[in-house]
Amino acid sequence: MAISLNGRSTASLFSRLPTRFFAPLASVSRERYWTVLVELLDRRFGPDAPMPPVQGYPVRVIQDDIAAMLEGMDYWDEDAESEDARPINDRARSVLNRLVDCGWLRHEQIGLVFTISMPRDALEFFTLLLDFASNRTLFAGGKVKTIRLALDNVMAEPKGDLLHEAASMTRSLLEYIRNICADVRDLSRDLQSQDSTAAYAQLFFTDLVVGKFIGDYGVLRTHDHPLAERAAIVRIAEELASRRDLYDRLLPWYVEHEGKGEVARGERALQRDLTRLMDMAHVDDYLDRLDTELNAAIRRANTYLAYAVRVHQHNEAVIDAALTRLLAGGGAPAPFGEGSLMGPGRLAEPRRQTAPRAPNKIRTTTMRPEERARLNLNRAAQARRSMTDLAFATLVRQKLGDAVSIDDTAFNGPDIRETLALQRLQRLASLAHSDSLAFRLQARSQARGFALICIDNRESEHALQSGARFRIEQPKRGKSNV
Repeated sequence: MAISLNGRSTASLFSRLPTRFFAPLASVSRERYWTVLVELLDRRFGPDAPMPPVQGYPVRVIQDDIAAMLEGMDYWDEDAESEDARPINDRARSVLNRLVDCGWLRHEQIGLVFTISMPRDALEFFTLLLDFASNRTLFAGGKVKTIRLALDNVMAEPKGDLLHEAASMTRSLLEYIRNICADVRDLSRDLQSQDSTAAYAQLFFTDLVVGKFIGDYGVLRTHDHPLAERAAIVRIAEELASRRDLYDRLLPWYVEHEGKGEVARGERALQRDLTRLMDMAHVDDYLDRLDTELNAAIRRANTYLAYAVRVHQHNEAVIDAALTRLLAGGGAPAPFGEGSLMGPGRLAEPRRQTAPRAPNKIRTTTMRPEERARLNLNRAAQARRSMTDLAFATLVRQKLGDAVSIDDTAFNGPDIRETLALQRLQRLASLAHSDSLAFRLQARSQARGFALICIDNRESEHALQSGARFRIEQPKRGKSNV
């Protein structure tokens, strides 16, 4: 029974599903019931299974399938100690009876034969649950292409069913993109346990953003991506709403199918679908919010990296590795030492309050030459890994010199300062390419004495580290540096 709220009734889920429909999935053995249902869908009732008989499968067939599944499972019911001792056929019959009682399966008698089938509502709802559990990657380009083709067909021959399907796909696409931001925030907190910055970035972008959320995220902003046609989709929706001849040809379908014969309800349904199509104009707001979350994750990763290369406790290991390599006759060492740059074991320990030692009578000590040399090397290494805004701008201008322009390949030397400068330039190039005015202003404020132009915001390989491609030019008077 649907409950009325302020005179308006809401859609009732249990008018289509039995009351105890969710009982197996709420029991102690919910994971095993879910596995049984998924296997039955794959073998007997799903779209990939063979065509089921019209009357359904014999009870013995479904019971044998369940028994074969139970044989491969471990202990079935945690709150019944004698459950595992029962014969496998008795356990399979109990599972089948519970699925029938809860409405997942239908038990019928056709003549002298008892059959099992899956009701249409249960099959449709379970397919939705399986899609949700699978968490398949969305490719926004394919969705937008389908919506645009459907609207082109509506303009050529106005049909309400095509318009309704296009509006439903538009709503699903926008809700998916809008809800990603909350998922990104939750997942970014879970990634704090990664041992290295490289693992953090790899898991965040490749495995989560591209592999789990939007498969074509890296090319969403390009001109040849189908999402660039969102303005055309909005224009077609506005034309359908303004042209009376097209509107009148679409309205009868909505009155018949959505309004159940009532003209007012049909018009409201038609206006609702047109509004959903016009909401494609807000997709930039959702993408800007997603870019903000991703840029925040990038800043956190860069903070980890900057801390790892500057903390003085690691300099001793870097100096030892460099001296060992030079004494062994090897080439110049790489800017970074071996192993991960960041990890829980390399973080600085909390400061401990210790009582000062009483001074000795003679406090003068003489440092050995090796100790003095190590101290000087430690100070020099720490100084080389500290780059202020002024030092950054000076290094970039020195690289540029009198040349008209240079690109990112100019920063490939063994000096750690070039690596730090390349990292900052790649981040500024990504900010300069953003649609957000705040990010562009931030990039402009740090590009002093040179003009920074982003060539390609996609991740590209580099001799030192992958990132955005950029070009540096001589500054022009009266124009922005970015």
